[in-house]
Amino acid sequence: DNRREIYIVFENMNGLEAAEQYQIVMNLQVAQSASTVDRLLSIWSMDDVDLQPYGVIELGDARINRVLEVASGDGEPRFMSSGGFALLDEQGQLRDLLELQTDPVSFL
Repeated sequence: DNRREIYIVFENMNGLEAAEQYQIVMNLQVAQSASTVDRLLSIWSMDDVDLQPYGVIELGDARINRVLEVASGDGEPRFMSSGGFALLDEQGQLRDLLELQTDPVSFL
């Protein structure tokens, strides 16, 4: 089972405010069989964990909003480890670019 539970507990009087929108950003791997109708994540906004540990105030579900693409694997295009990438003009010739440099005194 690949299910995980994540708890975010706020200190007293430092919880979520009414009539506000909040976002939680997560980088997840899902099965290729997942579709836009599958519930992938459930979010429960709960009351005081000491006085009302099972008091759910709000419940929301998250689903993917587009068709999944297979992640790149061996043999897929990627940046060269030694040279990175190069910009070419319309004829496929290497572009003559200026190299950007920082001022060592102003760079922290």
